[in-house]
Formats: sequence, structure tokens, C-alpha cells
Amino acid sequence: MTEMSLQIGLLGPFRVCVDGERVDVPPRRLRDLLATLALSAGQSVSVDRLATAVWGEDFAVDVRVNLQSNVRRLRRLLGADAMSSPRAPDAVSAMCSTAQPDCSR
Repeated sequence: MTEMSLQIGLLGPFRVCVDGERVDVPPRRLRDLLATLALSAGQSVSVDRLATAVWGEDFAVDVRVNLQSNVRRLRRLLGADAMSSPRAPDAVSAMCSTAQPDCSR
């Protein structure tokens, strides 16, 4: 089985391509979540770090429920192979190790 190609444009216009096909990711929270995960490709990211990146320092939302919902939305948009489940219970799924944000090339 071939590993998927996930390219994420963070510099300039925000853009995402999965296996060469452009994927439209809705603005704001999903893009913030995807950018944070992409910058930590292949690693687990803590719920606190993601919450701060997505909602800021003073988040007043049910973080776990909202993050789970947004991670599910990203999986639907990008494909299940784009994300993996971490072993740490206080972390949220991280991007696959093949994610290529343009700022890290």
C-alpha cells in the first residue's frame, strides 16, 4: 500500500493537497488545527496546546468535545490515513509523518 501525500501551504494562501488533489478546508478553526498538527507532523500534540492554538489563551468551550469534532471533520476532508491516534490520553491525533508543510521544506 502506498503512503498518501499530504501537502499543506501555510506561507501565502492557505492550501491543502492530498495525493496531488486540492482539498478545501474551511477557514478559521479547522485551518488553525490543521496548521498546528502539520507543524508537529508525526508527533502527538497535547489538548492544551491545540486548544490554545485554536481558541487562544482564554478558551471557554468544552475543549475535548470541540477538538474531537474538528478532528473528525479533518479526517473526513483529508482521509482517515492523514491522521493517526496517539498513545497518550491527553493528546489529540497527530498528522501522518508524510505531511509536508511548505514552511518546513
